[in-house]
Amino acid sequence: MSELELLKLRLENAIEGHKISLTCFYDKDTADMLELLEDCYSVICRIKPMDDDLK
Repeated sequence: MSELELLKLRLENAIEGHKISLTCFYDKDTADMLELLEDCYSVICRIKPMDDDLK
């Protein structure tokens, strides 16, 4: 698994964890963090890794 894929997986897990937290107990800081994590995930998903032969 590449570092980029690992980062995406960790962000997905963090996002789901924050969503679960918000269903149990709403907190403004948790909601803000969820929004930030979702923004980070959308940016990370736009990254196109370079081929190894181009490096």
